[in-house]
Amino acid sequence: ARRLARTVAEALPDRKAAAHRAIALLAKCVSATEQQKSADAPAEVERYVELAIKLVAAARPADWSALRADPDCASLQTRPKFAQAVGQ
Repeated sequence: ARRLARTVAEALPDRKAAAHRAIALLAKCVSATEQQKSADAPAEVERYVELAIKLVAAARPADWSALRADPDCASLQTRPKFAQAVGQ
């Protein structure tokens, strides 16, 4: 999933739109991983969050208001580091 998110983020010429799509994918992965409740889940979630933050940084400067309003990205927006990265 992380590889796919990187591919999506690099594939579109509009870096912000590409990052938004990739971040929405990562947010769904966060939700799915949290539901598994496995011993590895917290570390895997953290890797998704870190990649999402890197994608935001790579697409800067950008207005992230659409991403902040996107319910598909909600599971990442509850993470303080990610929320700070998108100016929330």
